Amino acid sequence: LQYLQYNQVDHRKSPSLLRQKNLYTHHHYKVSHQLFLKKFLYQATHLSVPRKEALDTLPALPQKERLTFKPGAYLENGDPIRSLFLPKNLRQKFLDIAADNTRRGLEMCGMLCGTPINNALFVRCLLIPDQKCTSDTCETENEEVMFDYCMKEDLLLLGWIHTHPTQTCFMSSRDLHTHAGYQVMMPESVAIVCAPKFQPS
Repeated sequence: LQYLQYNQVDHRKSPSLLRQKNLYTHHHYKVSHQLFLKKFLYQATHLSVPRKEALDTLPALPQKERLTFKPGAYLENGDPIRSLFLPKNLRQKFLDIAADNTRRGLEMCGMLCGTPINNALFVRCLLIPDQKCTSDTCETENEEVMFDYCMKEDLLLLGWIHTHPTQTCFMSSRDLHTHAGYQVMMPESVAIVCAPKFQPS
């Protein structure tokens, strides 16, 4: 509205009339602004704030239910076994890392590390330790370095994975003996065997 009033001024008239019109417009804006501030401050100071007693009687908000995974199985003594989740690309990533050893007919192993979340275990790290490899064995070396890393990153050792470059996909007697040690520490520990040259692999 003020902008239209300014445009209605005849610019052919003297500059003094323009100045008077501008002063009037500015003064009108200043008065309107002051009235608005007074009204706003009055409303702000007269807000109806509920008393503390009224706040105490308000119904409590419902608590969010925490998602918890049910046990995947039970041991013979009734102890529950937590579910364990693996990344879907874990096997292929490991085979890519072990490709050179596989071409040379040498085994390779890696450690599966992760964290417990809501009564389940999630593998989120594949560690390749120092190891001595043959066509049908692989033995880890300098294991203290691996354990130090797990402690630093707050990771649990959840199992292991290894290749059978010259054999089919099965758990050998040596593999079973090795994995028994893992299951003593954690019953949910898993062992994965990959035989990329055979089917099933």
